[in-house]
This record gives sequence, C-alpha cells and structure tokens, in this order.
Amino acid sequence: MKAKNIHFTYSQANSLFNGLNVEIPRGKITTIIGPNGCGKSTLLGLLTKGYTPQNGEVYLGDRCVQHIKQKEFAQHVSVLHQHNEEKVHMTVRELVSQGRMPYQNLWKEKDEKAEEVIQWALECTQLIDIQDKEVDALSGGQRQRVWLAMALCQQPDVLFLDEPTSYLDMYYQIQLLELVQMLNTRYQMTIVMVLHDLNQAINFSDHIIVMHQGKVVQIGEPKQVINEKLIEEVYQIQGKLHEAGDKIYLLPY
Repeated sequence: MKAKNIHFTYSQANSLFNGLNVEIPRGKITTIIGPNGCGKSTLLGLLTKGYTPQNGEVYLGDRCVQHIKQKEFAQHVSVLHQHNEEKVHMTVRELVSQGRMPYQNLWKEKDEKAEEVIQWALECTQLIDIQDKEVDALSGGQRQRVWLAMALCQQPDVLFLDEPTSYLDMYYQIQLLELVQMLNTRYQMTIVMVLHDLNQAINFSDHIIVMHQGKVVQIGEPKQVINEKLIEEVYQIQGKLHEAGDKIYLLPY
C-alpha cells in the first residue's frame, strides 16, 4: 500500500471538532497552525491513530486507518512526538534501529534491509559521526535528530512531526526544518507538521491548514492563505507581512 492523500472527515473527537474536512496532499509539506487549544495536536492524533474519531473516518489513500493493523500502519506512517525527553540508556545507533520494529516478526529471522536503512537514516540526519555515543549525552538538537532518524527507519510514506522545533534554539530549529525540506524534495516524502512559529510555517511549507476553535478556517498555499487580516482574527495580534527575496516574514506591532 503506497500512501495517497490522507483524508479526514467529520469528527467530534473529545467534543472539540464539529464538522471538519481535511485533506493532506501527497508529496507536499503540510503545516497545521493556530493558537493554543485550537485542536492542532488533537487533529494530528486523529490522523495518526492516536485517537479514534467519535464520528467520521480517516483514510490513508482509499483505506480507513481504523481498519489497518498498527504494525502495517507503522510501515507507512511514522510520528515524531513533541516530548522525547525520557532517559535512553543506549547508543544513537541502537535507538535509531528501534525504528525497524514494524518490520520484525516471529517467522522471519532477520530484517534483511535493516542495516541499509539504519545507515541511510543516520546519514540523512547527519549522525554518522556520533552513532556510538550515548543518547543521554547529546544536546537537545542532536537528540531530536536521533528520534527523527528512528522515525525514518520505518521508511514512511508520510512523516508526522508534532511541534518538532519546541525546546530547540534557533540554530537547531532551522537545521531541523531544512532537513525536513530535504526529505520532502529528495525522497518525495509527505510531511505533516504542527508548528507555532508563523514565519517558519510560511517559509517551510507547501500547504497550510489554519485552525481556530476546533475549526479549519483557511487551507491552501502559504502565500495565498496567510494575510494580516487572518492573523489578527485568529491570533488576536496585529502585524505586517514583509517580503525578502522569496521569503515572507510577519513582524508584529
């Protein structure tokens, strides 16, 4: 099963949503934005089988995800969660290799692709030089790349990232987002992110979903969707959008 678009329709999960239709385009970077409490992470949880819709369904291509077994689902969809701060007493390579678990079973002695995929994930995330170091000894930015490499070991068609730049300084934020862009352009990986930073969302996304009070209020390309009126209505702040080359930046005032 190769992933096509992800379609999410009409949910009342946790009584937050009341009529919601979302489609995630294949091969694009889609970012979900909106103020705190608007439902971004809940929507992400519904799309990734973390929650079950009380009403409505989520489709991966033409298959309802609730009818896909978790192990098979994990071979096509991986998630980088916001909080990965627990102690991990293993090396970088050992943790990254855990991403191959969806491909392991009792009847198959060896995952023949494991070493090749682990090496690829380490190279993509620039972790080769520190693969033998203990994860607990790394900086926050390095640890985030380790967790991302583990997610990549699932060889996903769709990669979900829940606020991946939280707790990182500016250098590591940009480094991570540039890595995400590379995964999308080089490997045509579909990416879905939740971000708080509007400037990052505008400049690192092909597709934007704007949420407010449990509803999708705008959806489309960043330059078409983001404007000063929308920002004031959704975030209750005033600001001006400025263009610098091919980039757009919001400056609040």
